[in-house]
Amino acid sequence: MSKAMRFLLGAVSSLKLTVVCLSAAMVLVFVGTLAQVDGGIHDVQKRYFQSLLVHWPDTPSGLPVFPGGHLIIIVLLVNLLTAHIRRFRWTAAKIGIHLIHGGLVVMLLGALLTDFFAVESTMRLSPDQTSGYAEDQQSCELALVETSGKDFDTVTTIPESLLERGGEITDSSLPFRVVVQSFRRNARFVEPGRPGVESKPAATRGVGARTAVVGVRPATAMNERNVQAAVITLAPLSGSNELLPGSWLTVNDAIEPQTFSYGGKTWALFLRPTRHDLPFRLTLRSFTHDLYPGTQIPKNFSSRVLLADQTHNESREVSISMNRPLRYRGVTVYQSGFLPGDSGTILQVVRNPGFLAPYLGCLLVGIGMVWQFGYHFAGYLARRRRTA
Repeated sequence: MSKAMRFLLGAVSSLKLTVVCLSAAMVLVFVGTLAQVDGGIHDVQKRYFQSLLVHWPDTPSGLPVFPGGHLIIIVLLVNLLTAHIRRFRWTAAKIGIHLIHGGLVVMLLGALLTDFFAVESTMRLSPDQTSGYAEDQQSCELALVETSGKDFDTVTTIPESLLERGGEITDSSLPFRVVVQSFRRNARFVEPGRPGVESKPAATRGVGARTAVVGVRPATAMNERNVQAAVITLAPLSGSNELLPGSWLTVNDAIEPQTFSYGGKTWALFLRPTRHDLPFRLTLRSFTHDLYPGTQIPKNFSSRVLLADQTHNESREVSISMNRPLRYRGVTVYQSGFLPGDSGTILQVVRNPGFLAPYLGCLLVGIGMVWQFGYHFAGYLARRRRTA
C-alpha cells in the first residue's frame, strides 16, 4: 500500500474526524433549531438536515457555508466502517464492540433511508366517507382528467417539480402538450388593474380571465399553507391541426375543476395536493373527541374506521387513537387531529421503509453493552477466584 493511501485511510478512520463530525452535528442541530423561529419546520429540515451543504441565504450563488445533515451522516458512516475494519479484531472480547458499532451503523443508515424514501401525507374523512389515497399538503400536482369514459376517468398528473421547471411537458397519455407559462409556490389574487399589481388578467380562459396573480413569500408557519398557482397553455402535438387557444390559471385550493373539449372528448384540469395511492381503503364509521372536564384541552380523540383490501380479501373495523396507530402493509396511520366542529377526522399516513432501523439499532447496541459488561465482569470474577 502506498504512503498516500495509508495517509488517506488514516485520516478517514481517525478519531479526530469522528469528533469533528459530532461537533458539526451539534452545531447544525443548534442552528437549525434557532432557524425554526423564522422558517417553517419543513423548509428548515430540507435546508439544514436533508441536504449535503447548507447555503448562505439570500445570495444569488447560494454560497455553501456548512455541511448539511446528509453529508455529516455519510462521513460518519465512512469513518465508522473504516475505523472498524482497520482497528478491531474478531475476538470474543470484542464482540460487544462489534455489536455496538453495528447498531450505530444501522441507525445511521436508517436515518438516510427515512430521509430519502419516507412519505408523509394526510387523510381527511367525514362520517361514512371512503378514501383510498392520502394528500401531501406541502406539494401539489397538475391533474388532467379525461371524463368521457362511461366506467372510469383517465387521470394524468404532472408533479410540482416539473411545474417549477417550466417549459413544455409531454406524456404518452395526453393528445396535446402542456406548456407551463409560470408557477408560483405561494400566490394571492386581486382584481386586474388595481394599483401596484399587474394590470392584465393572469390567463385568457376560465377563472384566470377575471383575476390577476401576485407572487408572495412562501408560508413558513405551521398553521399556514401555501397556495400554489400555475398558468399553462395547451398546445397541439406536431402533425395535429386542432387548435387550443388561450391560457388557463390553475390554483391549488380551487374546488371546481375547469373543463374544455379536445378531440371530441371532455377534459378537466385542476391543481391539487399531491396524492399518494394506498393499498387499501378506509371508511370513517365514527369519530370521538373527549375533553378534560371544564376545559377545551383534548383528552383523547379516536376514529373507528372500516379497512377494506380487495387484494388480500381483508375487511374489518379498527380503532385508531392517539397512541394506537394502524399498521398495515407497510403503511402506518396515526390519529393526527380533527376537522372543525368535530365534523370528521384527520389521519396522518406514513410510509417509512426504515422504521425498523432505530429499533434494530438500539437492540444491537443494548446486546453489545450487555455482552461487553458481562464478558469483562466474568473475567474479573475469574481473576478474583484465582487470587483467592
